[in-house]
Amino acid sequence: MYLGRSYEDVFAAAVSITKNIIFHKTGMFYTQIHQTAAVFGVTLHTNKITKSCDLDTVCGLLGLKDTVTRNQHVVFVKAGLVFEEDGTVWEHDTYLKHTKYKPLCLTTSDDEEKECPTS
Repeated sequence: MYLGRSYEDVFAAAVSITKNIIFHKTGMFYTQIHQTAAVFGVTLHTNKITKSCDLDTVCGLLGLKDTVTRNQHVVFVKAGLVFEEDGTVWEHDTYLKHTKYKPLCLTTSDDEEKECPTS
C-alpha cells in the first residue's frame, strides 16, 4: 500500500532482505523495512514521534509500543486513519485507546517527510 506496489512484489523483496519466508508473522526490523523500500527506489526515514506530530495529517508507517506487554507493532496511517494488518480501518484516537498502544516513531518517504515535525 505505502510503496504503491503489489503485496506479492513487496513480499518477494522483503523475503530477499530478511531471508525469512514467515517475516509477516514474526515482524521486521526498521532497517529491513528501509532496505525493502530501497529495492523499489524509495528512501524511508524513521523519526521519533513528538507531541507536535498531528496524526490527522501524516502519511506513513506508525511504530507503536504496547503499554502493557511492551511489544512493538507497525501500522499504516494516513489522514488520521489507521490501517491494520487484518484489513480493519480505525480513527487514530479510537485505535490508540482500544489497543493501549503508544506511538513511538513515524516512518515516511522523502516525499512525505515534511508532513510531521520530528526530533
